[in-house]
Amino acid sequence: MNITEPNTNPEPRIEQRAYEVSIPSADGESLAYKVPLMVWMEWDATINEWLLTPEAMDEIEATKARHMGLLTADEIRTLRERLKLTQAHMAELLKIGAKTWTRWETGKQRPSQSLNLLLRALQCEILTPYMLKQLGASQVDWTPALAASVEMTQPITLPLAFSLGVIGSGEEMPLAS
Repeated sequence: MNITEPNTNPEPRIEQRAYEVSIPSADGESLAYKVPLMVWMEWDATINEWLLTPEAMDEIEATKARHMGLLTADEIRTLRERLKLTQAHMAELLKIGAKTWTRWETGKQRPSQSLNLLLRALQCEILTPYMLKQLGASQVDWTPALAASVEMTQPITLPLAFSLGVIGSGEEMPLAS
């Protein structure tokens, strides 16, 4: 009688398999569409299912970000380096935590779509770090506007914080007509 011991360390079974990446709508409330993708998966004989590899999960997240128009972790890091700013300075500029910026650069998290717009504006040089810092530092007293909005008998005007990228232009901006 020939008895063989069971193989306790079988070779992992890894292969490329089809996967559909769900892309959310702009408001995040529903599914916009699905993107087919071939990713590496590993067979888990214990639960009899295919599991995504860490590389597959990274590829799925990158695909989702790309289809949502979000900057990738590499683009975020490159932007910061091009601006010659530290992670702490970028976090301060955007009024976010330093760890949040680090998570964006490492790909552990993605910026929201609204913050992504600011990052794109910085990337395209529509907005400069100096302008963003000035906007973050400006103090606008909204009390008159809020008080007047109750009555709304005439248009409300507030000093326009900037005009064509120039801070403190002194122009008036109508809020209602």
